[in-house]
Amino acid sequence: MLAQLRAAQEEAARLKKELAQLQQKGSSDVVDSKPQRIDSTDNRELPWAPGKRTAWLSEADVDFFTGGGATEAADAAGPSPEAQAAVSKRLLLGGAATLALAAFAMVPTSALRLKPQKPLYFYVVQLLSAQAQLLQCGSLIEDAQWDSLRLILPRIRGSPTNAEAALFDVIALLDTQTAAKAEPLAAEFLEYLDAMDYNKYFDAMPTRTISGAQNAEFVKFSGAALKAAQGRLAAFLALVPQEALQAARQQVDAQEEAE
Repeated sequence: MLAQLRAAQEEAARLKKELAQLQQKGSSDVVDSKPQRIDSTDNRELPWAPGKRTAWLSEADVDFFTGGGATEAADAAGPSPEAQAAVSKRLLLGGAATLALAAFAMVPTSALRLKPQKPLYFYVVQLLSAQAQLLQCGSLIEDAQWDSLRLILPRIRGSPTNAEAALFDVIALLDTQTAAKAEPLAAEFLEYLDAMDYNKYFDAMPTRTISGAQNAEFVKFSGAALKAAQGRLAAFLALVPQEALQAARQQVDAQEEAE
């Protein structure tokens, strides 16, 4: 048994020695996989470049294959002066366009509005008509006739009186400084005109029975909105040139006489 064990150990040692010899011999036969550049010349003539050639491609050969396009070396070198000039030009054009849009956004909307075709007094007539109808609204508010009030208010702002459109038509025909004063008055007038209908500011359904105390509160609220609207409209008309205002009053008087 001991003899067999000793023989096995000797056999293993022999095989280990042979394996080491084989590994040493194999490493000397293996060729280095990493190619080494050898700058040499030969006598090959290539179709695109006849004559004596180097063993490695030249820049002309690379240009032939790439068609003069961008290469990794060109990218590493950075953009050409022509490309830099083109980029700079585009940046300047983009910046100019951005500034132009910003300037356009700062232009007031009234400056972009088309000039009305009719004379100034024509639109003032509509505002004088609205002023007269506001007097009727006062009587309706005092008597708490809310249904009738809700019928007349849209007719003042829209058709047939068209007070809202007339306000902005008048503003478009005023000089710049006067128009700047008239614009906030017009906006406030329209806001108070809407406030005269208490339903837009109070939770009150038309079909619900309103108590006397509530009616008194609504009369007070709507009456205050009416006075504010009348005040804004009077201040607006005071900015209209006297010639146009006088011509509009004459037109209103003529219409009343005709009726």
